[in-house]
Amino acid sequence: MFFKVLKKNLNTIKENLCVHGRVKFDQNGAALAWSASGFTINFKGRIAVFSFCELSNIDTSVIIRIKADGVNSKYSISNGKENIIIDFEKDGAHSIELLRISFSSGALYVKNVAIYGGNPEIQKAQKDYRLKMEFLGDSITCGYGLYGVEERYVSFEEDATKTYAYLTAKHFNAEARLLGWSGTGISCSCSGQTSNNFDRFFTRELPTSDNNSWDFSVWQPDVLVINGGTNDCGGGASKDDYKAAAKNLYALARKVYPNARIVFCLGAMGNAYHNQLNELCREINTTDTNVYYKRLSSICDNRDLYVGANGHPSFIGQQRTAAELIEFLEKII
Repeated sequence: MFFKVLKKNLNTIKENLCVHGRVKFDQNGAALAWSASGFTINFKGRIAVFSFCELSNIDTSVIIRIKADGVNSKYSISNGKENIIIDFEKDGAHSIELLRISFSSGALYVKNVAIYGGNPEIQKAQKDYRLKMEFLGDSITCGYGLYGVEERYVSFEEDATKTYAYLTAKHFNAEARLLGWSGTGISCSCSGQTSNNFDRFFTRELPTSDNNSWDFSVWQPDVLVINGGTNDCGGGASKDDYKAAAKNLYALARKVYPNARIVFCLGAMGNAYHNQLNELCREINTTDTNVYYKRLSSICDNRDLYVGANGHPSFIGQQRTAAELIEFLEKII
């Protein structure tokens, strides 16, 4: 077969992509920074080659999951000089979903895609969802250490597609957006810092800078799940400070998402603020009945089964949290 090559910058074909999560497009391509962010591309051809911009602001490898015509594989991007090459061994119509599944605050730019085939063509990709769900959280939402068993962190033991958030959205056939940042909290971080709380990065297109505001009008979820409190406890937040910060976060969320069901949840890695969240939601319900609180079971119930690396939920622990959240959401959606 005589091959032709169609090479495109991702920014120039963004209208043909099905975008997953908050993704920034510019001359460098598609910036993937959030967990489970990425895109689906449909095309005619045989081979697809993805290239990246060199990494300069990430101190650990980024793990990418590729689903090629329904078959999953994972790749580690350590410096951005790598290429991902998918050869279907047959010229025809194909679909590739590319997701970033490990989190670090820096963005990975997918710059170009090259399609090789007899007459390569990029086609419109789209998916039909029942709902839209957004999850705001910390390392639990990122999937930190869910494959791990040791007291360490390595990016290949993290997988956003195995988290309670992704699994819950999948159950409801919902478009999922995961906004998680390890170590952060509603009122303070695990080290007691307040400069990067949920309400700060919630408003950003990319995690790291305040100078890239997200336009909330372009995407409105049916459900917003807020899962935070573990790091607040570790950072020494008082119960009053936590409740006040949660109230402010609710006010922000309701301002930008006037019609969403807002669900606070807590408990997988500690439930120090259970009473505060329960009280807050009851107070809010006097004027807003679309706000809820779900107390989650602790992974310490069975550490051998539910705990992964560094005291975080294992994959099985994430599955249990998903099952509890799904059961709760079934009653309110």
